[in-house]
Amino acid sequence: MANICFICEKEIEKGYKVKDSFVLEAIRKIKQKFKILKNNQLYVCENCLENYKKRRANFERNNKINLAILIIITIIMFLIPLINGLDLSIGNIISNIIVLIILAAVLGLLSIFTYVPAIEKEISLVQTTSGAISQQQTSQTIAQTNAIVPLANQPNAIQPISLAQKANEIEQEIKTGIESAKTKKIKKPAKKKIKRKTASKSKIKPTKKLTKKLKRKLKKKK
Repeated sequence: MANICFICEKEIEKGYKVKDSFVLEAIRKIKQKFKILKNNQLYVCENCLENYKKRRANFERNNKINLAILIIITIIMFLIPLINGLDLSIGNIISNIIVLIILAAVLGLLSIFTYVPAIEKEISLVQTTSGAISQQQTSQTIAQTNAIVPLANQPNAIQPISLAQKANEIEQEIKTGIESAKTKKIKKPAKKKIKRKTASKSKIKPTKKLTKKLKRKLKKKK
């Protein structure tokens, strides 16, 4: 899907938008059935504006001429025989109507082949397909960041955590649990050793006192 000028058939960035009409819709439906529809947005660029105005004026003038031809032919077929006093039979009337329908269809097809649609009066900026795609991508990224940032600002909000982060946290908890268990096993025998040392010291102290008392008694005897 692209934005193309109706006159030069080039992709544009700024121009006058072509108004939708039943003729354009009919042409699009026919192209869609034959699978040749490109679904482009039609504009008229500033460089082709004068050429467009000339073609539009010629199209409107041709439509007026075609309408005048149909009116003249209907007058010739129906009014002139009545003025001359000729009687029109039902067969003549039906044949005249069929001829008028065929002539109107031919003139209508000619006008469709030379069809120049109307445009809007004000010029409008046109976005290229690449620009539209980039804007859609940026809008999507902005929407995602706007969805995540408020959670970061709110301390009580649930933060989005990836599976890898959860796995790392579980591994760290397991490691800390194993290390704490190891430290508890190591500390217990150390306490027992300390108690044994204190007990041995307490046993040694009374022996020293006894030796002192014995020495004193020996001195007295002497």
